[in-house]
Amino acid sequence: SIGNADLAIDMKSDGNLSILGTYVIEQGKYSMVYEQLIKRDFEIEKGSNIAFNGDPLRAKFDITAIHAVRTTTLDLVKNEASEAELEDAQYRKNINVILKLAGDLDDPLVSFDITVPSNSTSTSNSSVVTNKLAALREDPNELNKQVFGLLFFNSFITANQSSSSGLADASEGLALSSVSKLL
Repeated sequence: SIGNADLAIDMKSDGNLSILGTYVIEQGKYSMVYEQLIKRDFEIEKGSNIAFNGDPLRAKFDITAIHAVRTTTLDLVKNEASEAELEDAQYRKNINVILKLAGDLDDPLVSFDITVPSNSTSTSNSSVVTNKLAALREDPNELNKQVFGLLFFNSFITANQSSSSGLADASEGLALSSVSKLL
């Protein structure tokens, strides 16, 4: 990654390294790999950062990364959409899978989100898609299930395709495993 830093680095008399300051990421990439079978690249958002408060192993992360998927929203909204919305949902659109990393090295907090880019020229910002994504944010298991579908299959998963908790656990496990290897 490329970024800028305002850091003070000091080697203490006891041999321990001390770093104070913040490293702000200008650009970067994070590759999530699962069992050497699936690799997904996430672009780290400009402004993401790592804050150092002395011990480098106690650094605090505030990193957001995006993986773009081009897919339909049909499986996401098929049970809730009008005829016109179902028609639009059949066309491929840009969908962003957002990976958020916060906390520290010992206990990273990994979370996901799914968004439709604001620069999308399609009508994919329809109210049914917007409402469904808002409902997903209220149910972490369902959100993680959809993240899993987008990352592994490049598509949303319909409600009856599988059990929610198994896919949600797999998605979160993938992220935690991959993030811990990165760190």
